[in-house]
Amino acid sequence: MTLVFGSCKTNLLDSETDSDKKEVALSITQETQQFQYLENLLDSSNAEFLKGEYVQNFPISKITSLRSSSSEEDTITDASEMPIVKYEKLNQSIYTDGTYQIATEDITPDSMKFTKQQLSDPLADDERISKSVVKDNIVYLYNSKNELLASQEVEVLSYSGLLDSIQNESDTVTKAQTSITARKSRALMQAKTNGMTIVSEDESGIWVEMDLGTGASSVPGKLRSATTKKALMRFSPDMSQLYIQKNYEDNQLVESFEITYPDEEDTDYKNVVLRSTSLYTPTINVKKITHRKLQVSRQNSPQIVRIDKVYTKNQVIYNLKTK
Repeated sequence: MTLVFGSCKTNLLDSETDSDKKEVALSITQETQQFQYLENLLDSSNAEFLKGEYVQNFPISKITSLRSSSSEEDTITDASEMPIVKYEKLNQSIYTDGTYQIATEDITPDSMKFTKQQLSDPLADDERISKSVVKDNIVYLYNSKNELLASQEVEVLSYSGLLDSIQNESDTVTKAQTSITARKSRALMQAKTNGMTIVSEDESGIWVEMDLGTGASSVPGKLRSATTKKALMRFSPDMSQLYIQKNYEDNQLVESFEITYPDEEDTDYKNVVLRSTSLYTPTINVKKITHRKLQVSRQNSPQIVRIDKVYTKNQVIYNLKTK
């Protein structure tokens, strides 16, 4: 693998490459705002974390002394307590031959870069990577002035399998099969094939459980070498959308995800299908993911890290023909 440092005045993307001549099959546009901070374990939203066997084994003093990094009254005494804010923009093109181009740019306002402000010797802006572009199996790294910092070859990746699966799915789904009942039956069959068990079902959604086997704990500081893992998931009635996922180790909730979706009419999240009216694809995308995970602090106290990822735009444009 070769790393090449470029001149600050050089922008290799100004010249036409092979990717510029290819036909785009999928175009993905995302704009996100991500907020990470500590959340008090005693908050009502964390009740299931609190009652877990692992957390309950901590002395009560370790639990009741926990603070939230989102509180204005708290003083941050450790770098791990700093809130992290990141705004990002992503544009990806997947071509009909399976190759791709992706550009990711950090658009976080300077006033929101708390971690940078707290560092005693932060990198200068012209040394900090602000944007990365992968094109023709080379990644280009740029600063906020769009000046090239470095370039590096990356492993060849093909999306041909993804494109084939979308087209094959469309070919096997007739109009009659796109009803809620039919989609649900097909999704349930696929879930059972993947080792999931139906726990409960009502008009608001379906809960399924999946055995994740045994292995080392994902919680930093948890000494037990082998734990039994499982995931509990709640889907929409037709199983087209995942609402909640909870990951457990033994009798302890260690991680949770809450996923929300926009109104069907919101064009910033609505997918677009070109060229083919029979292509079977999701119509709407995720608007927000709230991720909570259990960890152990340097002071050996259990705590919750909360990460809110808000999509202000999340859209896919399909430019495929069904076979």
